Amino acid sequence: MSDPTVRVKIERYDPEKKERYLQTYEVPRGSKARVLDFLNYIFEEMDPSLAYRRHLCKARMCNACQMMVNGKPRMVCWEVVSPEQDEIILSPLKGKTVFKDLVVDFGGQELEEPEESSPP
Repeated sequence: MSDPTVRVKIERYDPEKKERYLQTYEVPRGSKARVLDFLNYIFEEMDPSLAYRRHLCKARMCNACQMMVNGKPRMVCWEVVSPEQDEIILSPLKGKTVFKDLVVDFGGQELEEPEESSPP
C-alpha cells in the first residue's frame, strides 16, 4: 500500500511578474507532523524555487514563521497537521507586503501572537 498524501495548496507570488497564483503539491504524509515539515519536503524534494522562511527557532519563540494556514494566522513551526487532515492551504500573512511566495516584510513591527494551537 502506498503512503497517503496531503494536498498542500500554496498561494505563491512572483515579484518579477507581480502575479499571484495557487500551486498544489501532493506530499507523502510519512512521519511529517508540522506544517513546516511539509514545506521543507516541498522545497527539498519537489520545488526548490519555493520561498519561505526556513531557518527558524522551531520552538514558537521568534514568530518569523507566521503565515496563514487554512485561513488563520499560525506559526508553521508549531502547527500540527492532524492525521485526518488531507489538505492544507497556505498563504502569506495578511496585511504584510509579500516579497516572494510566503515571505513577507515584517518591517520591524511587533508581531501579534497567533491564536493558540496544539503542540505536537
